[in-house]
Amino acid sequence: MYDFKIDYVFPYVDNSDPEWVKEYNKYSDNSIGTEKCRFRDFGTLKCIFRGIFENMPWINNLYFLVATESQVPDWLNTKKVKVITHKDFIPAKYLPTFNSSTIELFLHKIPGLEEHFIYGNDDTFIYKPLQPEDFFDENGNPIVEYKSFDNLESSFHKLVKRSYDNAKELYDKEHGWRTDLDEYRKAPGAPINMEFLKQAHYQIGLRKSTAEKLVNFLDKYGRTDLYATRFRDLDRNVNQYMYTDYQILNRQYTRRRKENTLGEYLSCNGHTLEELEKLITSHELPILCFNDSGTKEEYVPFIRAFFERVFPKKCGYEK
Repeated sequence: MYDFKIDYVFPYVDNSDPEWVKEYNKYSDNSIGTEKCRFRDFGTLKCIFRGIFENMPWINNLYFLVATESQVPDWLNTKKVKVITHKDFIPAKYLPTFNSSTIELFLHKIPGLEEHFIYGNDDTFIYKPLQPEDFFDENGNPIVEYKSFDNLESSFHKLVKRSYDNAKELYDKEHGWRTDLDEYRKAPGAPINMEFLKQAHYQIGLRKSTAEKLVNFLDKYGRTDLYATRFRDLDRNVNQYMYTDYQILNRQYTRRRKENTLGEYLSCNGHTLEELEKLITSHELPILCFNDSGTKEEYVPFIRAFFERVFPKKCGYEK
């Protein structure tokens, strides 16, 4: 066991909360239905908490990030979970926000947050025991897993590349030179014309001091446009990938020895209900990211039942 504490942070949105919907409709030009898969709750939140409680008992504090108190479920044991509302760590001038990038760029302001913390979204499930060394090395640097990409076809991949570019800009200004995409960052078998690396889409170890340094850099050079949009803007924003990119550029990281051994990303779009049941209930790796990319509404009750079958036991994070 390491001699430093590790916290766990994850954001959550309940799009059925009337107070949240009212705020969303007040500022959005679109109805919630147009972005439903960005905010939809499958009713599997208990399963996420159960996975963390059972398989990561060494976690120091668990921080649950919500827009307002109205988002907190009645069953949550707030004596065991630290509920943090957006106003507790995001400057008032950026609120309300419906943008994950804005939330991620202010994580370092969470009151009481430890230097070392794990960040995971509300669509990732912990199936098997995990240890601190799955996320940090003995020096406290993040364990990184990433994949190579050689195109920028999607808006999300442009956001990932933009996050790297801004981490690189700070690194260049600090060291007085411009860097190319360093050879040591290339994944095995990466194409020569590789443009950027994309981190694995599940829990990642982060350092609070790195986050604070990078956000201060963006502010200093007037780049608040990269995160201060009320809604997610894939053509302008950066995200928390920038933090790990900066650690990599400074060689303050350890690369996971074997790729795709900690978790798996599953997009639910394009699968039949039978396929989803098999993928959810027979998953073998420690982590499953179950991404809502347009799931049929009639599938939702069944998906909830599948996860409840995997995580049936009530845990200490519940009343």
